[in-house]
Amino acid sequence: MKAKALVAFVTLALLLVPPSGAQPPAPPGAPEPPPGGFGLPPGANITFYTYTTRTSFVAWLTDQSFTSKSEFTFGDLIFLFVVVPQGCGCSWLWVYEAYPPGTRQPPGHWLVWNLRLSCMPGVYVIGPFAPEPNEPDGIHTWHLWLWCNSTGWLYYTLTFNFIARIGEVTELKVPSSIKTGVVYRGSLTVRNRASYTADFEVKLISQLEVTPSHWEISLPPSSSRTLEFNVKAYSPGTYTVEAQVLRGGRVEDSKSIQVTVVEFKPPGPFAVASVSPTKIMEGEEARIYVNLMNTGGGVAYYVAATVVEAPGLEVVSGYSGLLSIPAGRSSTASFVLKGTEPGTHTVKVRVTYKDEVGKAYTDEVTFTLTVEPAPTEAAPTPAPTPTPTPTPTPTPTQPTPTAPQPTPYVAGRIAEVTVGEYRVGEVGSLLVEFENTGTSTATFEVEVSAPGCVVEPERLTAVVAAGGRGILEFRVKPTSPGERKLVVKLSSGGVMLDTRTVALAAQPGKLPLQLVLAAVAAAAAVVVALLAVKLRKPRPAAPPPPPPPPPGG
Repeated sequence: MKAKALVAFVTLALLLVPPSGAQPPAPPGAPEPPPGGFGLPPGANITFYTYTTRTSFVAWLTDQSFTSKSEFTFGDLIFLFVVVPQGCGCSWLWVYEAYPPGTRQPPGHWLVWNLRLSCMPGVYVIGPFAPEPNEPDGIHTWHLWLWCNSTGWLYYTLTFNFIARIGEVTELKVPSSIKTGVVYRGSLTVRNRASYTADFEVKLISQLEVTPSHWEISLPPSSSRTLEFNVKAYSPGTYTVEAQVLRGGRVEDSKSIQVTVVEFKPPGPFAVASVSPTKIMEGEEARIYVNLMNTGGGVAYYVAATVVEAPGLEVVSGYSGLLSIPAGRSSTASFVLKGTEPGTHTVKVRVTYKDEVGKAYTDEVTFTLTVEPAPTEAAPTPAPTPTPTPTPTPTPTQPTPTAPQPTPYVAGRIAEVTVGEYRVGEVGSLLVEFENTGTSTATFEVEVSAPGCVVEPERLTAVVAAGGRGILEFRVKPTSPGERKLVVKLSSGGVMLDTRTVALAAQPGKLPLQLVLAAVAAAAAVVVALLAVKLRKPRPAAPPPPPPPPPGG
């Protein structure tokens, strides 16, 4: 019978009253019951509890401790309490379960049919019933018909919320792209959907290295907990990370995410350096510009250069911070050296830097610098007394014209601004790459500003040779979520050369990890094995004496 026929369930009929003690036909308007005999799942018990003076037909559901409930989960045992009222006479019971609308076909199934209770008014306990794993979530309705020989059909309904899977993986976070050999942080959130404290087993399954990969947790009613773990890959490829939450060895929910792994390429080494100028004068100070090349495959962060050996030279200023240099790019360090001994000398520079995960590196590069002798002045020779001679009339000579020399000028442009991912209250990186398009080495200043963000530092300077490029790194910390306009200005000697405006999206900050600590007092539970039953399977149990019926009985 179709689901719309269940509309007839709400009728209370006094139809076809058979002779006393005779078995009645099926309830009017109800689906066709299974053929033959009576229906009570094997192993279920019918217990007569007590006499009653009630004059109405009522029923209710309880758990195995006989506590009235309106919510059940997989693994619960359900008991049905039925009150046969005064004046009913001999009685028969039918119980049909309707699933939540639209969840299953057929829309329901019979639990009890043609079951004779007694000819005595009282409270009857029937059960237990046990939900199966494939029962749909949602509001289940039990339709109850009681045939009384003296009155005919009596009707009652019970509803309860069924949660098939109370453990739920609400969120799984793993970077979608990672690099080999680098440790990344992931997290997953597990929720208890039940109205009682429950124990869960949580697992991570992946060909990647995930640590830890197993937890046993207890969650209070309707609460969640976030678990953190590390992820590390050793080979490029595409991998899956799956999170499972289990209860009683049964997988209740799972989530998975795909991760792409690429080869990690470290920065450096810095093995190539060129110097300008290549000659200085003995006894004079000169600023030396050293162009350092990152010959590795990754970005070198926090690059610094220090002069560690300079024979024949005095190191006046021997340190230069270069910040970040991408793979295959170069940047210029500058030092002030003074020539103390003539000759060609080898200068050694130590370069320190870090990769994207903070691992530190040290390289050394060398270049030669020639110190030319200082010019000497010869002693003057006394000249003899000249004999006066007639002064000839001088012939005017024209000056020899020289080719005009180009005037050095300073120019530059912003080549690229690289923004990252930013969250409120967290520091993100910003890279500004600029180019010296002038004809001489110059000192450039880069200034960064963004409303709603803290920029540290607000401005940085770098010395770049003609035709060269420099990269400066800034730290940006948003103070509120939303899109921001970030302004980058490039200047030299107080003259504005270029400006760039880029968009910056500030995401809301991460919530701090909430650790849920709960003390759980557990009593021994009744566990009865279920073998070869249908959609609802009973578990044999001798129920303890039930409580009195609800008030009004």
